Amino acid sequence: MSKSKLIFITGATKGIGRATAFTFAKAGWDLILLARNFKELEKLKNELIGFDVKVNICNCDLSDDEIIESSISKLLKDFGCPSVVLNNAGFAYNGELITMPLKTVAKNHSS
Repeated sequence: MSKSKLIFITGATKGIGRATAFTFAKAGWDLILLARNFKELEKLKNELIGFDVKVNICNCDLSDDEIIESSISKLLKDFGCPSVVLNNAGFAYNGELITMPLKTVAKNHSS
């Protein structure tokens, strides 16, 4: 795998992460895709097969520090250091922030 054409994308199965995976695959880049939902990762990998690039997937919940550390270490060991990292994973507030209970907001910002 060419180190100069490897991108690592978190939150890869939806929105910006998914669109970025397709954009880079079309440009011939190899991919490391990370997300919580393994079925969605597998589906995305199958959709990217036609681009003649290597698609590596990793099921990982970025709210768990221990899982992050072990997953990232393994990915770097197995595939090398990517030249581009898109840290796209995150959380969203559903509803009006002004009416959201403070506990919900604190929980999302505690990690």
